[in-house]
Amino acid sequence: MDNPSFNQNGIEYNGEQIAYKDSTYELKLQETIDNVEAELTSQLDVYHFSTMRNANILSRLTGKQLYLWIACGVCGVVSLLLMGILMGLERNGEWGMLYFPGCALFINGVFLILPTAWVLATSYFSGLAIKVPAVYAAVTGVLYHCTRVGLVAGIVLAVLGLAAIVGSTIGRRKAAR
Repeated sequence: MDNPSFNQNGIEYNGEQIAYKDSTYELKLQETIDNVEAELTSQLDVYHFSTMRNANILSRLTGKQLYLWIACGVCGVVSLLLMGILMGLERNGEWGMLYFPGCALFINGVFLILPTAWVLATSYFSGLAIKVPAVYAAVTGVLYHCTRVGLVAGIVLAVLGLAAIVGSTIGRRKAAR
């Protein structure tokens, strides 16, 4: 019995080339690869970025991104300005310079702590109905991470607010003696 020899393009048996890879095979293989890539992309594209890209929605949104950053910066500057005005008005007042800004920080911290703690305690995002396990894990992972960051930010704000309230009250009482 003769042993066949194998090469890249097929099998050579008794000096005769038997091709098992031809253009039809290559075409069908490429079609299969394209179909699998398209299916994976559609399954993993939860936010429909390809649809938004085709409708030019993303380009319109990215054009507005600069305005959003400017608006956030203006809000931050206005908040600091208002806090400075409040501290200036209360500088010689009964409560001390940092009492009311401390109250604002404390209340903002509590407003962040309560909902984020509830979301984490109840595992709220675990109820999302996403069919693809990898996408479900990614989305819920990001949501829980953002929630934990919000909880930490709320705790930091509340602690800073309490420190400002206590510091202002103690400082004011020492100055009154």
